[in-house]
Amino acid sequence: MNSDLQALYEYPFARLRRLLEGLEPAASPIDCSVGEPRGPLPDFVAPVLNQALEGFGRYPSTAGDPNLRAAIAQWLTDRYNLSSGMIDPGRHIIPAFGTREALWSAALAVFDRQWGGEIGLPNPFYQIYEGGALMAGARPRYIPCGADGKMDWQSLGEEQWEQLQALYVCSPGNPTGAVLNEQEWRELIAACRRHGVVLLADECYSELYVDAPPVGVLQGCDGDLTGILTFNSLSKRSGLPGLRAGFVAGDPELIAGFLNLRTYTGVAQPLPLAAVAEAAWCDEGHVAHNRELLAQRVDAFVSHFPRAADGWSGAGMFVWLEVADGEAYARRAWGEQGVKVLPGIYLGRGQQGHNPGAGRVRIALVDDPDTLAEAGRRLNQMEKEGR
Repeated sequence: MNSDLQALYEYPFARLRRLLEGLEPAASPIDCSVGEPRGPLPDFVAPVLNQALEGFGRYPSTAGDPNLRAAIAQWLTDRYNLSSGMIDPGRHIIPAFGTREALWSAALAVFDRQWGGEIGLPNPFYQIYEGGALMAGARPRYIPCGADGKMDWQSLGEEQWEQLQALYVCSPGNPTGAVLNEQEWRELIAACRRHGVVLLADECYSELYVDAPPVGVLQGCDGDLTGILTFNSLSKRSGLPGLRAGFVAGDPELIAGFLNLRTYTGVAQPLPLAAVAEAAWCDEGHVAHNRELLAQRVDAFVSHFPRAADGWSGAGMFVWLEVADGEAYARRAWGEQGVKVLPGIYLGRGQQGHNPGAGRVRIALVDDPDTLAEAGRRLNQMEKEGR
């Protein structure tokens, strides 16, 4: 068996199951631990899928359906106001069978084991970054997030930069919700290029916001894709986590190498699912509806739990709530109120005796507004009773 598997940490939700084992919730369960949007499917999903069913009888291309690649290229161009032709569907894009697998396998594609070194990631973080780094043979470099929730890459010294081959960044962040502005993207891109570091930009929450749309990495690169890969998904944007549809786009040399790897890993998206994904990338009506629903969810939760407003950034789908002890809070919330939340310590790694996820819980605002209003009411009541 691959000895690298022994380096993988227990996944956060497995840890949560152990933490809550034996506890019977005192009220009907409300699951706010997983970032899985719950709502009606867009109207076009069923008819498009039904029309494309014969595609299950054919092998899909590893490079992805050309129509889907074209739809993604157009979406990127429109969403980020890019110059026409900046994104070539044939050279700059690979559709992914869920962005989770693309973020993981990106580490294998870009990390050179012969050279060795590190892959950087924010701390706290989406655990797939760490898993990809470890299985690629890299040492993870945990870069703490500051009080604003943003990865403090400026704290890296020259020797630390020299050890990095790649750097994951997430904006809007998971779990903090922090959003990089254009100047911050420009500075980060410039720093990565000075040091020959590949920038892996996870932008899967880019369409979840209540005011201005978050700036993307492609808006900060002046049309030059060198050393950049951006990842996005229909799971959050379109509320289609079961479709397993996303993409990776960027540097054509990196895309070519990534495609070579994927030729062997066999993660091509089935053609009927690609047809649904194409329709989703071409439609903004359902996305606008999802944003309206997000605003309703946030309002419902915060209106019944006002303190939660301090943990909501205005983008993404999580409240990153400050508490005394995340594990104790999660046990109380589940046992006393039937509300399942995720301790922040499970999303971070200890550094110099401190885990930046300590003293936090992540609360996913993914249910309908009425359910989230009830969750907020229960947590607010729990905190009042605990004083």
